[in-house]
Amino acid sequence: AGGRRREAQTAARRAEAARHREEDEYLQRSLDRAALMLTDGRITFCTVPARRLLARFFPAHHATEVLPPALADWLADGAGGAWRLERDGSRLEATVRGPAYPGRSNRCLLVLVETTPASPDAGSASLARLGLTPREAEVLYWIAHGKTNPETGIILRAAPNTIKKHMQNIMLKLGVETRLAAASRALELIGLS
Repeated sequence: AGGRRREAQTAARRAEAARHREEDEYLQRSLDRAALMLTDGRITFCTVPARRLLARFFPAHHATEVLPPALADWLADGAGGAWRLERDGSRLEATVRGPAYPGRSNRCLLVLVETTPASPDAGSASLARLGLTPREAEVLYWIAHGKTNPETGIILRAAPNTIKKHMQNIMLKLGVETRLAAASRALELIGLS
């Protein structure tokens, strides 16, 4: 009887582990943000967009559980501010959410955002014709390019709530009720629609 019970418990644990793996894989595929969970400096969770960015910006780095050395060194130094790398006309920015390793905790969330540094100036300048302040024009430029409030905040070095407040002001100035309508107006001016 004890052997059967152990076999049943083992089978239940295996089924539970398989279910957790399936859930993790689904979560990795369904998250549209490039984010990595780090524990003691090792990657314990990584979304598909984050894997793509790491592969594109660090083509020689093939380890899936370890950060590329440049990012790992930045984290080890305390991860102050945002980390940046430019390659082929694009910029990869990394910021830490939560305590940075090896600080107060051994876990942190690393968020990656890809930007194109050369394009926002001309695009956001054309948005000023809508009666927006230069900062509001920058915010609308990134929102029109599909960035979320947190991503726009990382790019512009502002809090997500600040970006949200800017979007409220922008929508009032443009006389629209949704972010989508504001983004649509911006894309018409930028010439990308």
